[in-house]
Amino acid sequence: SMSELELVDHLELDHMASGPAPVVGRNDRVTRRVSEKEGRRTVLLETPDGRLRSVEGYAPASGSWHPLEFPIKTPDDLKAARHLFATTRYEVSSELRQRGEERLAAVGERGITTTGMGISPLMDLLQHLCGVQGTYLMLEDHPAEMEELIQLMHEDRLRFLDAMLPACPYEWVVCVENTSTTLPFLPRITPSEYRKFCLSSTESASLTDGDGSSLKARRQPPRARPSNGAPAS
Repeated sequence: SMSELELVDHLELDHMASGPAPVVGRNDRVTRRVSEKEGRRTVLLETPDGRLRSVEGYAPASGSWHPLEFPIKTPDDLKAARHLFATTRYEVSSELRQRGEERLAAVGERGITTTGMGISPLMDLLQHLCGVQGTYLMLEDHPAEMEELIQLMHEDRLRFLDAMLPACPYEWVVCVENTSTTLPFLPRITPSEYRKFCLSSTESASLTDGDGSSLKARRQPPRARPSNGAPAS
């Protein structure tokens, strides 16, 4: 059988080859436990403000895991979720960086190499943390707490980029937003929601030196009023 790059050569195609970002995250406030049984994966996240529980199911057709139970279900869960993002720090992984450099060398002139910066906070909430119904109900019933969480998620993404970009061996860093789709398990985001919650993330970074050595925030989402007992950022 052909390797990925051998197939590209055989078909005389340009290739867009992706690889993992060369950083790892650390969060001393959160303990993660995972169990799997009969195609179901349960994730328990222990935080200073309580436990978050999620369940995912494996879909052979897509070769991936899909949410069956979202971790954020109640206003108390919003308090716990802040700890997932408030103090996370990112460090360069020499192993991941070496894998990226090897990937870049292997692709050569066949095409371009990319890595991801992650999805925006709203997309993460819709797809992984609250679900479509839960996200919009929380935004309606608890707007200050939700916007505070979104702000923490945005700042977490900036810290990720700040650590990742100077060490990134790839040519391109891309983001992924499912703003409109016909797939039933992926949510739609309206233009107004995109402008308010997503645009600030997809346009959040400016490489002032042109080489990834300096990162400046260009846009920030609206600053929400902190709720009582908010984690220190």
